[in-house]
Amino acid sequence: MTLRRLLICLVVLLFTASTIAEAAAAQRRSATRTRTQHSQTTTTGPYCTISSRCAYIVMDAASGTVLNSSDMDKRVYPASLTKLMTVYLLLEAIESGRFGMTDRVSVSSFAASMPALKIGFSVGQSITIEDLLEAVLVKSANDAAVVIAEALAGSESAFGRQMTNKARQLGMHRTTFRNASGLPDDDQVTTARDMATLAKSVIADFPRYRRYFALTSATVAGRRIEGHNHMLKRGEIDGGKTGYINRSGYNLVAWAERDGRLLIGAVFGGRTYATRDAKMLQLLRGGSSVANRQDLPQSTQVATVAAAPPVPPRKPGDGIGSIIEDAQMGTLTAIPAAASTTAAPVISTSLPPNVTEVPPQAVAYNAPTFSTSWAVQVGAYRDASQAQQALDKATRELPSILGATYPRTIPTSTNVGQLHRAQLIGLDERQAKAVCVVLSRKGMQCLPMPPTG
Repeated sequence: MTLRRLLICLVVLLFTASTIAEAAAAQRRSATRTRTQHSQTTTTGPYCTISSRCAYIVMDAASGTVLNSSDMDKRVYPASLTKLMTVYLLLEAIESGRFGMTDRVSVSSFAASMPALKIGFSVGQSITIEDLLEAVLVKSANDAAVVIAEALAGSESAFGRQMTNKARQLGMHRTTFRNASGLPDDDQVTTARDMATLAKSVIADFPRYRRYFALTSATVAGRRIEGHNHMLKRGEIDGGKTGYINRSGYNLVAWAERDGRLLIGAVFGGRTYATRDAKMLQLLRGGSSVANRQDLPQSTQVATVAAAPPVPPRKPGDGIGSIIEDAQMGTLTAIPAAASTTAAPVISTSLPPNVTEVPPQAVAYNAPTFSTSWAVQVGAYRDASQAQQALDKATRELPSILGATYPRTIPTSTNVGQLHRAQLIGLDERQAKAVCVVLSRKGMQCLPMPPTG
């Protein structure tokens, strides 16, 4: 090959490579524009376009006061919001001692045959109760919901009757359940008001299990599962459940703290998950201002918790009274949360070394508002998931006490970068200090935090 031909070939190759690269870049730019346009069109315009599906409500969790609504008593299809009642009955069985979290139940052929979304359990597989709970709340797994139904009632149809009976007891008078999963059934209907009422009951009746409703991922039967609740993943809500079938559109029940109060929203009939989420965010943002105009008290506890009777004060030397008294008198040597990301004790007192428990009756939950509540901070972490793990660990150490507090992670800018402060709020000063005494004895970081309001 002559030098001239070689040069021509090189020029052709370079031109061809340049053309291909330009075409690929143009294709990427076009795809980016398409995604951007799609994102914009899915979050603009009406959230719901089929009137028979459209309904929403936002209520104050403490009082049950409706703050905003549209067609809240219209019957609509719940889709996978049904699983909130499935979980309610499961938690009721756990609390009654009928089942434990580590108990195992077998998967029937009927449960295994459920359509997606599902985990994909095999017939005869043995699954723990906790795995089933997480599979339903994180993945909205239909097979897990049916396993629960059969374990509690023998059959899904019998479980549907139990679900409907419980709905009536909770004041959900326009709701009928036929299955545990929310798969299409003409007779399975609910309302926005009824679903918000169910969420309020879940929060009030089972505060120890609140963290499960905030999970965005879990390990079930040895496999990692990821959730699809985008609002949870973005930290816009504190808990909730999504739902979708063709007949319902995109549904969502969610709760979140706004300006010192806990709000519950239910949105039905979204034309996309993005428009549904945007509507929920709008309702939650507006709910607290409506509550302020109605002069509702700030509260992060639902009514049944906030109304708990106060515990009479105890004298020094009398059980928990001595623990609280010593905690008040002891020296609090706090390790600044911003300077440490590892669990380490932060309280030094003269308590006897055998003090390891705080009796549940010592906590009265008589400080239900953010403005008057003390909190306990159990660490500050670079990663939000580490903060959540610290909250979970503290709750496991003292479930009867910290299970009913309000968990929160607070992003904070520091001289070492952004940290996530892990706090549990809803105690008074004596309770917070007593809890920290016990957690520090167990080797956990704990710092009593006074009210910020």
